[in-house]
Amino acid sequence: STLLASSAASDVYKRQIQTGIISKTAQVPLLFDYPQTISMLEIDLNKADVSFLVSYEAGSLKKTTSDRALAANALAAVNGTYFNTSTGISRHFLKCNGTVMAATQTNEFSTRATGAFCATGDVVEIKKWSSTEEATQGGNYQQVVVSGPLMLDDGRDVAMWSNTFTTDTHPRTCVATTDDNKVLLIVFDGRLDGAKGVNLYDLRTFARQMGATDALNLDGGGSSTLYIQGYGVITVSYTHLRAHETL
Repeated sequence: STLLASSAASDVYKRQIQTGIISKTAQVPLLFDYPQTISMLEIDLNKADVSFLVSYEAGSLKKTTSDRALAANALAAVNGTYFNTSTGISRHFLKCNGTVMAATQTNEFSTRATGAFCATGDVVEIKKWSSTEEATQGGNYQQVVVSGPLMLDDGRDVAMWSNTFTTDTHPRTCVATTDDNKVLLIVFDGRLDGAKGVNLYDLRTFARQMGATDALNLDGGGSSTLYIQGYGVITVSYTHLRAHETL
């Protein structure tokens, strides 16, 4: 059983969003040493009729993840990768509908830009990323978001940036895939009394317990957002002030 389903002391809310798509939210009194509030969207690609889209508007700091989701009539959305908070420009490679929209800053390859979520329609892959990989521009994939650190690769732990960015407790967002063809969008709320947040090692542990074999950290902190059509933003991290490219 999974943490979301097995903790007798937690309040768990399940919603059937669509065939093959389930939302789960849990309030857990003690997980990774603190109270936690966790939201997860489980997309079973064997059953769900979905495709994935990267939304990005260079320099836009006004549009939130939910704004972009509403504009695209998206079923669900999470925040994407890191951006310059002054200019709104992405710090990492982005490819939207086959068009390269942003390149990775060189210093990011050795720190955070170590993985990518790639998709064409409902065919998805989470893979390692590097300057060499970026030269291929994501190959034939139509949608690419570079982010990180990459936490899991084919079931194996990936060495992550040795920095307080990795080890400190914050709200976090990640995207993960499983061997049985599911995509998991996971958000830990944080900086609240009932939602402390996690470091990336704990986020990786949780993703693995949810069945993930590949897992990629996305931008966290105040950017952490999970939006679901008909329900709105279902995460409650401290005020979402930042706009984002959206997955």
